Amino acid sequence: MDDPVPYAVTPFPVGRRVVLDVLRAATARFPVHALVEYDVGEVTRRMAQVPEHVS
Repeated sequence: MDDPVPYAVTPFPVGRRVVLDVLRAATARFPVHALVEYDVGEVTRRMAQVPEHVS
């Protein structure tokens, strides 16, 4: 236990840094919600022509 294990600290290679940056950016995505618009004019006109109540 008196003899520490020798080791060397080396920086990440440039290619690995790029990969880590892309992964970090990919996890920070925000969900995108879509707005949808439907034209119900024709359906409304057809329902108005029906003599009985349609639910």
